[in-house]
Amino acid sequence: MALTSAPAGFRPVLNQTGQSHANTYAIASAYGTQISSGDPVMLATDGTITALAATTSPILGVFAGCEYIDATGKPTVSKHWPAGQTILAGTTVTAFVY
Repeated sequence: MALTSAPAGFRPVLNQTGQSHANTYAIASAYGTQISSGDPVMLATDGTITALAATTSPILGVFAGCEYIDATGKPTVSKHWPAGQTILAGTTVTAFVY
């Protein structure tokens, strides 16, 4: 059987229990850069995550998706963060990072 090179992007590594668990972080409301599932992210100085800024920046992990309540009050679960998305006042964005 021949092996084929088929890139699949980043994949989470299983922990000792055989499951993978993402860590949770925040994304700043109205953060202006789209982050898609599989994108490398970094930790900003304010403790939120951002898209990886440069190849020399340390990678925190790989973005897996997020949950937030948009400005109209609609709960949203998404595999990407839309650039400039505003959220309901008094709420936060939960980002999942492997």
